[in-house]
Amino acid sequence: MPAYVKHLIECNCVLKQFEAIQPTVWHKFVVFSVVDDNGDVKPSYAKCNNCQGIHRVTEVGVAEKLKKESSPTLPDIEELKTGLPEKLVTLLEKYTLDVSTWQEIRFLYDNEQWGKPVVLDKETEDGETHGKYLLLVGKTLWKIDGFSTEDI
Repeated sequence: MPAYVKHLIECNCVLKQFEAIQPTVWHKFVVFSVVDDNGDVKPSYAKCNNCQGIHRVTEVGVAEKLKKESSPTLPDIEELKTGLPEKLVTLLEKYTLDVSTWQEIRFLYDNEQWGKPVVLDKETEDGETHGKYLLLVGKTLWKIDGFSTEDI
């Protein structure tokens, strides 16, 4: 069964609120990677959500920033939506999902990996995390449910 991982990679840009901090706090963002049968990440491309720089992702947590400004193989949210049922897309558009979450949902749907929760939204307050997740049950069946966990 095909596998995947969502992980952080580091860019060489800095968020505005961290510009004055020393040592430099580099921006990190979440990417989606497919994992092959040997447990290796299949190389892919991702765009930094801060500076829009293109990165070539080669391992979990490892990426190289490229000098080019675009790539035809970059994942695009609108393209990812086209492979999903219209009712599901309409439901998911209520949330502010990043490209890695759309990739995760599309991967699970395409590979019929039913029953794996995908976090759509969460917030932590007073040591407790609340949120909502999507559970794909089948090609035409899914549900969105809430969760709450107390941080230990």
